[in-house]
Amino acid sequence: ATGVTSIARWARSKSFGDLFRPGFLNGKAPCAATFFNVLSKLDTVALEKCLQKYFEPVLNEEEVLSIDGKTLRGSNDVSTPPVHLLSGNC
Repeated sequence: ATGVTSIARWARSKSFGDLFRPGFLNGKAPCAATFFNVLSKLDTVALEKCLQKYFEPVLNEEEVLSIDGKTLRGSNDVSTPPVHLLSGNC
């Protein structure tokens, strides 16, 4: 499985504390459909600007933040836009 199914499976494997810290107050991971709904509505340009602003203070001129995005094949249809995944590395 790939995409939101894999994200949901990964999230379900996390402990209560791992899920509570980022704001899942009941300690339960969202299902794949919730990940799909949220990720498909992200404004990718606004997200890029937000990430740049967030990481700017912690990176010095010699460090590089690599961000990679993928569009999930088959994730869109007539009524929904495609799902995009994002990963980052310092």
